[in-house]
Amino acid sequence: MKIHFFPTVWTDTILLEKDGRFGLIDACINMEKIGKYFAEVGVEKLDFIILTHFHKDHYGSIADMVKTYPVEQVIFKDFSGVVGWTSTGTRADDAYRADETRICNELKKTVKEHSKLVMSDEVEGLLWMGIPLKFFYNTNILKEIYEDENSPWYNKCVTTENRNNMAIFFEYAGRNVLLSGDIADTAADDERVGFLNNKMAKSLNCKLDIYKVAHHGYGIGIEDTLKIYCPDYAVITNKVENSGAAVEQLTAVNPDMNIYIMSNGGKVFDIASNGDMTVSDLQWYD
Repeated sequence: MKIHFFPTVWTDTILLEKDGRFGLIDACINMEKIGKYFAEVGVEKLDFIILTHFHKDHYGSIADMVKTYPVEQVIFKDFSGVVGWTSTGTRADDAYRADETRICNELKKTVKEHSKLVMSDEVEGLLWMGIPLKFFYNTNILKEIYEDENSPWYNKCVTTENRNNMAIFFEYAGRNVLLSGDIADTAADDERVGFLNNKMAKSLNCKLDIYKVAHHGYGIGIEDTLKIYCPDYAVITNKVENSGAAVEQLTAVNPDMNIYIMSNGGKVFDIASNGDMTVSDLQWYD
């Protein structure tokens, strides 16, 4: 199988490929840019699109994607509707939350018109081409907390949609891969959304071969998290000048780690059925 990491900065689009079949994790490259690449690698339809969380740098081109290509299903992590911060890091107000809810509902409507909409809380994973894709944090936990009278965040809009992020893990031919989206790994007043990456790392309890670094290189994981993962390869969807702290954290747990920063160009990981793996430059058509 192949994992195509596109040369994106502050956005995510990841293409999975196996035996001439394809699926996307997040989608935020416009169709004009991605169309030629899809044509070159043979993408005519998609088995799935998985949205990790409702931030525009992850859902931005899903509507165009389902209108342009046949897509069998879209697994959709719903907008919590109760955030205190916008996707750009500014304070959110009622107008922002209402507008994001409207955009979310419109996108779900578009998906249903052109594909099959599957809400993430209805599934725990996806079996694709014999590969179990395992979902972590697939429920709308922020909404649950907001409505929980016993929570310190009851009826409060105080946090970011990144704490409502769904991560995806899979193993193929003995290689462990984590596509983390923008998962948070920081403390929270409600422990249910505190140190989410660390909780996932302890649950997985395995070394990673490939780690799509969380949140474009910001808040990528506490030391304990990274020691568990200790990846051989890390992908950061950001610019080199914004990635220094992440590189320092990653190499502290594995000095020999191969780190690819997407402003330098995308990468394609090719994992053979016997576990052998090669990494090549992604031929991008700008």
